[in-house]
Amino acid sequence: MAFEFAYSLDGNAALPIKDFAVDTLAGYKTAAGTNDAKKGDLVFLNAGLVRRNVVTTGAALGVLEGLEFTGLIAQGQPYAATNASFISKVTDLAANPNGVAKVRLDKAAVYRVAVNTGQTATNANVGVSYAIAIDAAGNQTVDITTTTTPAVKVIERSADGKKVFVTLV
Repeated sequence: MAFEFAYSLDGNAALPIKDFAVDTLAGYKTAAGTNDAKKGDLVFLNAGLVRRNVVTTGAALGVLEGLEFTGLIAQGQPYAATNASFISKVTDLAANPNGVAKVRLDKAAVYRVAVNTGQTATNANVGVSYAIAIDAAGNQTVDITTTTTPAVKVIERSADGKKVFVTLV
């Protein structure tokens, strides 16, 4: 399960989403597994480019809300015909050689995410910052046993302890 937006601490319904250039293919693939970056992934900034990183990264940029890859659209297609600024941005190979990542940046956003396999969150985990982990399937989870290089802070947990609600640190 990916980082799923749950609510905002400040009650703001319109949370900012910003465009960033996507890192190279090797940069946005996971270290464990073969899944590419996808909606709901926690992403990091590396030399100005967005990547889905390995476990021990620390502070995250935000949560990926979508990707636009170059070459998937062309002049004359219906959307392109009515939205020239979209076309020029996505097809700008100098600025976005690997596509554009749409990233939710708001630190007040709260996300629902699974804890690492075999772990169960308790009240003792609330208020503590943790690192993320990547399971065998390539999914990101919260590792409630690792407090070094924290990426998220637990603010509440589900009744069964299998999911936590987190903000970005």
